[in-house]
Amino acid sequence: MQDMKEKVNPYVYAGIDYSKVPIVDILDDICRITHVSHADVISESRKVKNVIARQIFCFIARKQTGAKYSEIGKVINRDRTSAIHSCKKVRQNIEINDAPTMKIYRKVEKFINQNN
Repeated sequence: MQDMKEKVNPYVYAGIDYSKVPIVDILDDICRITHVSHADVISESRKVKNVIARQIFCFIARKQTGAKYSEIGKVINRDRTSAIHSCKKVRQNIEINDAPTMKIYRKVEKFINQNN
């Protein structure tokens, strides 16, 4: 019996190492800014802070990289329709100036713009 578990790269899905893709950097930034762990972002949790972080990640990843929705979804353990829904939801929340979304979105945009 092996005491130590083999370390698994959480960014490898379907044989593709997404840690080499810039969208993973965006996920790291979102997690750092929102104080939500990677595990919470990719979890099934529906807590507001986790959902907003997940949705903003999809929106920013698409906006910054133009990555396919399916690629974005794989990073957060979702399918392309979830990534599409997240992007639409954030866009709608920005249009209506939704306070929780705007607070995080502004922080993320400022952080990304300062570091690029």
